[in-house]
Amino acid sequence: MRNLTALSLALVLVILFYLNPHQVIASHQTIQKADKVAKQNRPIKPNPNKPTPAPTPTVSPTPIATPTPTPTATPTPTPVPTTDHISYMMSAINSFRASRGMSAVSMESYTCGFAAVRAAEITSSFSHDGFYNRVNSGTLPYPSYSLVVENLAHVYNYQDVVNMWINSPTHQANLLANTPYACVAENGNYYAYEGWKP
Repeated sequence: MRNLTALSLALVLVILFYLNPHQVIASHQTIQKADKVAKQNRPIKPNPNKPTPAPTPTVSPTPIATPTPTPTATPTPTPVPTTDHISYMMSAINSFRASRGMSAVSMESYTCGFAAVRAAEITSSFSHDGFYNRVNSGTLPYPSYSLVVENLAHVYNYQDVVNMWINSPTHQANLLANTPYACVAENGNYYAYEGWKP
């Protein structure tokens, strides 16, 4: 009989566990109480004196401070003298042309680009060879041309360049040529003046 009671009690416990899986049966007193309740055919009520577990505190991750980048001092830009120098020289050329009754020349991308190339080239070979080679091979950067001129200079003061060209008859002739487009480029102490007429 005792075995039968134990078996009945075990069945009741299994049934109760399946009916209320959240309730854990862990002591002999709870088993006796469960047997008594099962006989009454009522669900087990939680013990009001049983301490309610404290809710587990939610741990929020501590935000990691993003380091603020240390501002680096922006270096003061070194003034690029080329723009002012070129403006000065082009103004001097156009003033000289005006004094001789000639129209001003205009700067545009073909002449300025080619003048920059030539100013760079003459730093290693100071001659008109690069210009003449392009004329002879038909590789000047202009879409078409009827007249092209070039002046070169290697001086330490850009303010002396135009006066030097004016005081040389062949260079002066190039400054006064009927070329509506012209530009001066500077590379260190080397200067190239390119002019062309479509």
